[in-house]
Amino acid sequence: IYTTDKEVQNQFPTAYEELKKIYLTDHYISYSECKQFMEKWDDLEKKILIIKTKGTHYSKEMHEKIEELLSFRKDPWKLRDISNKQFVENQLITNKTFFDTVNAFPLDPQQRESIVKLEDNCLVVSSAGSGKTSTMMGKIKYLIQQRKIAPERILTITYTRKAAQELSERLSNSNLKCLTFHA
Repeated sequence: IYTTDKEVQNQFPTAYEELKKIYLTDHYISYSECKQFMEKWDDLEKKILIIKTKGTHYSKEMHEKIEELLSFRKDPWKLRDISNKQFVENQLITNKTFFDTVNAFPLDPQQRESIVKLEDNCLVVSSAGSGKTSTMMGKIKYLIQQRKIAPERILTITYTRKAAQELSERLSNSNLKCLTFHA
């Protein structure tokens, strides 16, 4: 890759701002988001490394930011896990009252944790009577009420008509419908 110092200086601020944006404590970093960031800025990292080998000097602030970006790129998955763990802990504390009152009975710790993990997709698998419907209801209400996700961005599907009907009835106020896989 051929590069110039000017290319790095032009691209770096945008990459750094994106890095800071996704690593806020009030943000769950999904797998796809981390992967997309890594792929998007792969060439910039290569350019930075080339410039560094040339001995180019930056301001102390720019140098620190470059090192921060490079540090993230060394093990983004570990940093993602650390950041997400902090996010989950904060959400569990912040939303305790919500989890205690979102359904007829308070949600258990495992249900609460599965609700605040905001991966690209969520699959609830468990035995009969274990609280799948309550977990799904909690997740949907959490996304809409606490995370301000538009209902039309949520797809709720289940295996049986009975479960789909029950969820749709319980979701009547949120303008969401639950469907079966076949529907």
